Amino acid sequence: MEREAWEENFLAAADGSIVLHSTRFRTFGAGVPDSAPQTRLEDGWVVMEGFARRVDPLVIRANAATEHRLMFGSTTYTLDPGQYRFTVQSPCS
Repeated sequence: MEREAWEENFLAAADGSIVLHSTRFRTFGAGVPDSAPQTRLEDGWVVMEGFARRVDPLVIRANAATEHRLMFGSTTYTLDPGQYRFTVQSPCS
């Protein structure tokens, strides 16, 4: 089983949708993108940027083997096994 870290960075678009902006990983394999607008090697990571791919809602299926985490600002949330659905909402006024 592959156990390499894989990070994805998402942005909230002007219309409130979630957009995949970049990803970085150490090894290629099934499900890994093979091209991006900008690709480079950085400290042993393949960094791909500029996707602008809408993924709204963002759905993650986490299990014990994948050790998913969600980082928002300076806070990291461990995602226990299960399915998660993320959307962007405006703060209450």
